[in-house]
Amino acid sequence: MKLGELHHLLEESTLAEERLREGLAICRTLPEVINVAYTIFQLGKIMATRGDYAQAKTLLTESLLLYRELGNAWGIAMVLNQLGGVAIHIGDYELASRSQRK
Repeated sequence: MKLGELHHLLEESTLAEERLREGLAICRTLPEVINVAYTIFQLGKIMATRGDYAQAKTLLTESLLLYRELGNAWGIAMVLNQLGGVAIHIGDYELASRSQRK
């Protein structure tokens, strides 16, 4: 996961996505769901950076559901913030407003 984040910071989105997808496959075999939620969140950020807001919204929503199941307030806040930004980019101001209030 961290290698994928590093590639994203270096603006190497293809490598970032590849590393994160590899990490996600491994995380899905482990019992710690929080790692799955975080990796999906990172993939959502990459899609948003690329301008693929539909895919970003799908990934971020999946991450949000996992963080909510875990009751992880930090994760929920982090994803809602990113989801609000995506909603603004796609012109879904109702979703953006809801993302900022929850």
